[in-house]
Amino acid sequence: MFDGVEFIEFAVDAAASDDLADFLRQMGFRHAGDHRSKHVALYRQGRINLVLNAEPDSAALEHFEMHGASVCAVALRVDDAARAVTRAAAMLAPVRREQIGAGERSIRAIRAPDGSLVYLVGADPSGRSIWEDDFILFADPMGDAPLIAVDHIADALPPGWLDNYVLFWRAVFGLYPAQLFELPDPFGLVRSRAMLSEDGSLRLPFNISESRETSTGRMVNAAAGAGVHHIAFATGDIFAAVSALTAAGSPLLAIPANYYDDLDARFDIDPARLAAIKAANLLYDRDDNGEFLHAYTANFHDRFFCELVQRIGPYAGFGAANAPTRMAAQLGARQGR
Repeated sequence: MFDGVEFIEFAVDAAASDDLADFLRQMGFRHAGDHRSKHVALYRQGRINLVLNAEPDSAALEHFEMHGASVCAVALRVDDAARAVTRAAAMLAPVRREQIGAGERSIRAIRAPDGSLVYLVGADPSGRSIWEDDFILFADPMGDAPLIAVDHIADALPPGWLDNYVLFWRAVFGLYPAQLFELPDPFGLVRSRAMLSEDGSLRLPFNISESRETSTGRMVNAAAGAGVHHIAFATGDIFAAVSALTAAGSPLLAIPANYYDDLDARFDIDPARLAAIKAANLLYDRDDNGEFLHAYTANFHDRFFCELVQRIGPYAGFGAANAPTRMAAQLGARQGR
């Protein structure tokens, strides 16, 4: 059983760590602690834990030297970490242990097909969290956080890798594949398929493109291989979240005005609500189960970006109908339009 994402770890050097810390602070994250023995910083908001790892002689350093500033590991909350590791070993997935210092928690990890790590974090009999064991935590001055949890993590994959990823996450973790989408980018098609846990707490879309010029292809090139394409953070009030991020200076992606004309033609949305959606640069989708509102940040170092999402009702998708608009807007921002 899964309970979402415990943390996302970024491989950085000193300069990239400073840049990423600034990027995260503009999104409302706070520096919440430092590792007891390593060059690792913790940034938090809501239930979201983001780790910036600049430790020498580590898996993160190996990842940074190959791919630059990027996500090098994801930790999943599981009910039984030992059982999950046993299943992974039975499926011949490589299991790795990181070097740990005195008193630090030993966390088992599995190598994903791209070489990144998937950590498995279960409850400790002591009742203490990994953060209490491994980090010097600072006082928490933050009140209500606009972002509350990780909604999904999307990867960009090189051509021919999609089936490998589907098989890995299906065999090792028991996730199931959602519908395959073909998304038109200005420079070619992007194929997208998500892997989902049965309870919906873990959502992992995978994007692949034969073209090197699509948004997916460009990110694969920038990262020299597969890597996290974007991270989506859930919020209970996306209008308030966008307002808070804008006030903090977070660079949000501008959506073309004609998108809202098309949106008005597709859906019967109250004019006042449509105007509010447009003013906030939000994208909108709905199905028979609920609604989906989302917005995007600018790219970080042309490697990944973040998404803000609000699900209203049991909407289970990812706003695939809006992907062409997002990709065109990102291309325009990249070209300075």
